[in-house]
Amino acid sequence: MDLSTIIFDIGNVIIRFKPEQDLRHRYTGTELSFIRKNIILTDTWLNLDKGLLTNKTAIAEISRRFPSYKNIIKSFLTDCYETFTLIPATARVINSLKQRNYQLLLLSNYHRKGFEEYLLKKDIFSLFDGGIISYKEGIIKPDPAIYQLLIMRYQFDPGKALFIDDTLENIAAAQDSGLNCIHLPRANKLEAELKARQIL
Repeated sequence: MDLSTIIFDIGNVIIRFKPEQDLRHRYTGTELSFIRKNIILTDTWLNLDKGLLTNKTAIAEISRRFPSYKNIIKSFLTDCYETFTLIPATARVINSLKQRNYQLLLLSNYHRKGFEEYLLKKDIFSLFDGGIISYKEGIIKPDPAIYQLLIMRYQFDPGKALFIDDTLENIAAAQDSGLNCIHLPRANKLEAELKARQIL
């Protein structure tokens, strides 16, 4: 495969983010169900990704709807980013790709707080040549506009680029934009996927 650019999603591709598993020591099952239903799977979460809300305003907005869960809401939206851990298998792949002189880009939906206060402290992100993080642009995957913005900003041929993401909806939108894709529900399979395509 003739490629010049490789584009990575972040969540569960580079960085593990599974709060329902990783926060079991901190919250009860009922509380984790509440967090998933009323925080993560909501428009408020999407608006954090779009940069339309700060964490402080999101906490206030959700707490107005669920005042009895106010402490849980504040705790989760303050501390959930501490669960971010680098996926070692992906880190090895990124280092190998960098040595092969591919242009490495990010394309991810992320909140300002999580990205700026936690992810940017991780050395792996210094290996990237750029990218688009949703909160900076006000658009999120799978909006076709975010893929076109990436292509235009970095001036690469989508036919010579590979996009890696764990979400099928995002993969479908990327393919519609002309990008080659790997759907990666399990990050530890990435090296094998790339070797099968003779990229590594």
